[in-house]
Amino acid sequence: MYSENKAKLILRLSALVIMAMIFAGPSTGSGLYAQELQKLNQFLQASDRSDPAIRLFEEGRDSIQDEDWKVAGQKFNQFIREYPHHDKDDAALYWLAFSLERQQQFEEARRTLDQLQREYPKSSWINDAKTMRTEMAAHQGNLHFDLKVDGGAVVMGDSGAVSENDEIKMVALQSLFQSNPAKASAFVMELLKPESKAPLNLKRAALNLLAQNGGKEGMAVLEGIVTGDREAELRRTAAFWLGQSGDDHALDLLKQVALQDKDPEIAKSAVFGISQRRNPKAKQLLSELAMSAPSIEVRKAAIFGLVQTEGEGAVDELIRIYDSDHDVEIKRQVTFVLSQCGGPRAAAKLLEIAKSGNDIEMRKQAIFWLGQHEQAADTLIGLYDSESNGDIKGQIMFALSQSRNRAGLQKLIDIARNDKSVDLRKRAIFLLGQSKDPDAEKFLEDILK
Repeated sequence: MYSENKAKLILRLSALVIMAMIFAGPSTGSGLYAQELQKLNQFLQASDRSDPAIRLFEEGRDSIQDEDWKVAGQKFNQFIREYPHHDKDDAALYWLAFSLERQQQFEEARRTLDQLQREYPKSSWINDAKTMRTEMAAHQGNLHFDLKVDGGAVVMGDSGAVSENDEIKMVALQSLFQSNPAKASAFVMELLKPESKAPLNLKRAALNLLAQNGGKEGMAVLEGIVTGDREAELRRTAAFWLGQSGDDHALDLLKQVALQDKDPEIAKSAVFGISQRRNPKAKQLLSELAMSAPSIEVRKAAIFGLVQTEGEGAVDELIRIYDSDHDVEIKRQVTFVLSQCGGPRAAAKLLEIAKSGNDIEMRKQAIFWLGQHEQAADTLIGLYDSESNGDIKGQIMFALSQSRNRAGLQKLIDIARNDKSVDLRKRAIFLLGQSKDPDAEKFLEDILK
């Protein structure tokens, strides 16, 4: 038979598990995490990819996408150390903390977030940092609050020390959703009323519970929140869950928010919600938003959402958008998203853009993305030999240096030895020095003899 103390311990552990679950909500899975990655990719899109600092940052991003948290942490730590005054230092601090948190190095992650908030109080990553703090506290059992019912009204407040009774009440709320969802939903909906004094963290936690357990009535509350004058964090969370709901009406509502909301972050969250549904309706709405939304940012988010929904199947739609649109930002977004699709059709379109695009920067972007694929080296070599523009040739050389392909390395040696342009020869020599390849080092030594 369990002792009374042992029973209490089990209840306490159960409460902590539940608090971690409801506070973390979608951000511990593919939802808000994917949204953060989308934000990171868009954040990097307009960057100068010939900048060594940006290349190092992208290596950290790639490790995040591969869920190689240790390498990601090393890359972002190196970025912060080597480029202390870079305009992306705040983002590097956030993703360093993210990498540390995923390795359960909570104290180090917390110190990094402290540095981010202290040095960059106006950073666009501050809200994400606050969410991470909440989730770490929940996972560690350090997020404490009082919950009581006073005359049928929900009353919330911060508490310096959590009591066993409060923990049991949180277990009870989760359990009530299992035994009587209607009563639990009514309880949570009181908490979510605009006049509720509950902390934002608790409202978000309650919204997560309601979304997962509240049925049609819960979905109606989500719809009211996403279209209402409520906290931005709650509206973003509601948009995520509406995208998960399986209801086509919810998709139409999210499209309306994407088209009409004055807050660009909420509008983009609505687009992200649509992209979570992988069905013809979602693809249709994303295509419409990508082609004709009044906001360029919403259009760009919808273009990114297409590849999330369709993968390689989105290539034809992306090519149609590229060929029919005259906005340079849209064309650049399509070029970036094509690079994420993979497959021969996407590579062929990137090569077409690299060869004949009207915009030099767009051509350089397409060349950069081609260079991320080792098998594209022969294509890039052929493009170099037929190209006359010096800037484009320089970008091709940089792409070859990133491809980690022997043929690309040999082409750089050939350029350094024989090219008619002294500037291109010098650039090739510089890139060979960055490669740390034995053949490249031998070639450099031969020059000095």
